[in-house]
Amino acid sequence: MFKISQNKIFLFLISLVVIIVLITFHFIGILNPVENILLKVLAPIKSVFFSIGERVFDLFAFLGSIRDLAKENKNIKTDLEKSLVARARLEELENENNDLRKQLVYNKKSSLDLIPTKVIGKDSNNLSNVVNINKGLNNDVVKDRFVVVSDGILIGKVTEVYSNYSEVLLISDIYSHVQAHIKDSNADGIVSGEHGLGLIMELIPQDKVIKKGDLVTTSDLEKKSYDLLIGEIEEIDSGDNELFQKARIKSPIDFKDLDYVFVVKN
Repeated sequence: MFKISQNKIFLFLISLVVIIVLITFHFIGILNPVENILLKVLAPIKSVFFSIGERVFDLFAFLGSIRDLAKENKNIKTDLEKSLVARARLEELENENNDLRKQLVYNKKSSLDLIPTKVIGKDSNNLSNVVNINKGLNNDVVKDRFVVVSDGILIGKVTEVYSNYSEVLLISDIYSHVQAHIKDSNADGIVSGEHGLGLIMELIPQDKVIKKGDLVTTSDLEKKSYDLLIGEIEEIDSGDNELFQKARIKSPIDFKDLDYVFVVKN
């Protein structure tokens, strides 16, 4: 057990008596002059500490507001990102709906027997222009059939057919060769791709008068041809010493932006 010395007990009693006396003097009013003097002396110090306390409080309040503002900005940024994603998805759905609507309209008014398909992939090889569509043998897709877009414009030909998908070689590919016909001049030739940059029509007889803006379609010489539009003549090269003329063909289609296409079935 701890032992408390008599000196400590004595000091404790003395302190207790002093505290009681001071409290008594305070209520009686004897200490008022001394207290007033102390208040006047300590007033500036009190003011300084109060000012410091206010500044510290303001600092913590400012830091707290910065933290809340950062959190609010983060929430706003997250909401904005979600809004942009939702908007992009909505625009994508609207574009798909518009494309599907065009498909339905063209499918109804066309005299051709068509298989509607969706482009599901593109060949990453820059030397070729091949796209994959989501229909194949199970959907009656046959090799060498023409492929068109909703306006009846030729974009390629089926080259490989699998169970559930097919490969389409675009007419902009250098290995694509389509027998073509210039309507206004009644001239025939061959349309092929130019390294994915455009279309060239070759083997046009020199005795045929062709001009810029003439429409080019698939030729009757091409088997399974249905007079499909290829494009219009943009430039003409008819060298005097050449046996045939050449013409650059402008297609109304952007071959890099294909989404929904049709395979000509019949």
